[in-house]
Amino acid sequence: MACSGCNDIAVLKALLNAGVSPDAHAVSEQAPLLAALRETHSDAARMLLAAGAKPDATDAQGRTAVMLAAAGGQTELVQTLLAHYASVENLDHAKRTALWYAATAGSLDEVDALLAAGASPKVTDALGLTVLHAAAAQQNAAILERLLGGADPPINQRSAGGDTALLIAASLGRAEAVKALLARSPDLNIQNNAGDTALIAASRGGHTAICRLLVAAGANRELRNVAGVSAADIASERGFAVIAR
Repeated sequence: MACSGCNDIAVLKALLNAGVSPDAHAVSEQAPLLAALRETHSDAARMLLAAGAKPDATDAQGRTAVMLAAAGGQTELVQTLLAHYASVENLDHAKRTALWYAATAGSLDEVDALLAAGASPKVTDALGLTVLHAAAAQQNAAILERLLGGADPPINQRSAGGDTALLIAASLGRAEAVKALLARSPDLNIQNNAGDTALIAASRGGHTAICRLLVAAGANRELRNVAGVSAADIASERGFAVIAR
């Protein structure tokens, strides 16, 4: 079944009625369901699913239909795919899940649907990052709060570089993300592979509002990174009274 069939619902319906498999495709082409999702032909995708298309077919990057739908903000299709038993546990070639795609697309409804279907925020990708790291970097506080709402969220999970979600949010100046993370009492003084804490990273970036939040929460001003620099040192050099004693 060629992808062009997805552009014409009548043609697609005729092919399916003639007994053509909803998963039939040429060796050089992707599965029709994936083609329909990539080209945002939602009606075609629903018709293929109703005809029995396999929901967990993958493209060249290892992405499944539910990943593509999540990335494209197609909430209804995500829900339809889940109703057709699409797996929420599959990983693409970068070891990312459908939940990661939904969170980075900024869709709270998709995140909710995937969590309800059993998606785990604890899965780490090829860089050791969780969906929590990704949401913190994007400063989507609503999604962060949802991801943190389950039992034992991976709030102190470290990436391959040793960064926690808090450290990433602090270094990027994501104040709302920092607030959401602080509400769940993370370890404030975890140091990454360079020895930086969230407070050191925020100080270096000049994010004084975040520095205030971290200091108020009890972050250690005196911890030093591998270069021997502390947040207090940076504050003294730059005149950040909120950190310097």
